[in-house]
Amino acid sequence: QEKMAASLSGGEKHRLMLSRLMLERPNFLLLDEPDNHLDLESIIALGEALYNFKGVVLCISHDRELVSAFA
Repeated sequence: QEKMAASLSGGEKHRLMLSRLMLERPNFLLLDEPDNHLDLESIIALGEALYNFKGVVLCISHDRELVSAFA
């Protein structure tokens, strides 16, 4: 089902932004609380994506499990 970005929930917008960011393949990521508004499944996927990221990640997060997933 297609939705306009403006009609997405906060979590959906956040997942969309993170997906777009990963598709752009930057070499440096600066993330401030990237797991805000994400469900558990999305947080796990984010941790895996950051673990496989081939660049530099500077991540500010209170979620120790997320940081441990890719540190």
